[in-house]
Amino acid sequence: MRDRFIAHTIVNLKFLARNRVLLGFALLLLLACAVLLLPAMFLDTTSNRFEVIKYVADRLHLAAAAITSALGLLVLWSHRRARTIKLIATKPGAFDVWVASVFASAALFGVAAHTVVALLVFALSVAWGVPYQIGFVFLSATWLAQSAIALACLTALGTVCHPIVAILTLAFANGWTLHSVGVTLGAAVEAGHDALPLRAARLAVSALYYAAPSFAPFEDQMRVVNETLRVAAIDWRYLWATFAYALLTGAFGYMATVVMLRRRQLT
Repeated sequence: MRDRFIAHTIVNLKFLARNRVLLGFALLLLLACAVLLLPAMFLDTTSNRFEVIKYVADRLHLAAAAITSALGLLVLWSHRRARTIKLIATKPGAFDVWVASVFASAALFGVAAHTVVALLVFALSVAWGVPYQIGFVFLSATWLAQSAIALACLTALGTVCHPIVAILTLAFANGWTLHSVGVTLGAAVEAGHDALPLRAARLAVSALYYAAPSFAPFEDQMRVVNETLRVAAIDWRYLWATFAYALLTGAFGYMATVVMLRRRQLT
C-alpha cells in the first residue's frame, strides 16, 4: 500500500508540474512580483522597504494559497474528464490510497510554494539590509495551514459539482462571508426592519456560520502578528491550533471525497 501511495503521489506531482495552466499562472505571479518590487527600488529608508517586503510576502502567500487550494480540484476534474476514475475505483484497495495521494501531492506542492515565497522574502531582506523578522516564518506557516483547509473543502466540493460552482460555493459559504452577512442582517433588524423573512434569514445565516469552514479560525487572536510580525509565545499555540483545525478539516474532506467519488463512479 505504501509503494502504491508513493507511486500515485509521484504521478500526481508530475501532472501538476507539467500542467500548462499552473505554469502560466506561475509566470504571471513572477511578473506581478516584479511589478510590486519596482517601487522599493526608489526607496531609501529601511522602514519603507520593510513595508514593501511585508506586502509582497502577503500577496505572494495569498497567490500560493489560492493555487494550492485548487490543486485537488484540478486533479479530480482532469481524471473525471478523461473518465479514468472509474478504473481506479473498481480496483480493490486502490481507490482510498489514490485519493490520499491526491491530497498529499497537493499538500507537498503547497509546502514547496510557500517555502519558495519564504526564501524570496529572506533574500530580499538580506539584499536590502532589512532586519528579518521571525514573523515572516509565522506568516508562511499560517498561510500553509489556511491553504490546507481550503484544499480539503474544495476537493470535497469538487466531487459533487462543477469546479467553478465549487469555487463560488466556497467563496460565499465560508465563515468570513457568512459573518459579514450576519452582521448586516443584524444591523437591519436593530434598525427597525424586523420583518419575519429578515429574522428567518438571520437565523439561517447564523446556523450556516457555525457549520461552514473557517480559513482562519484564530484570526482575531493572531491579528497583532499579522500586522506587526512580532510573535509572542501564545501566538505559536494559536498556530498549532490552526494546524490541528487544518488536519481535522483535511480528514473530513478526505472521507467525504472518498465516499462521494465512490458513490458516483460505482452507480
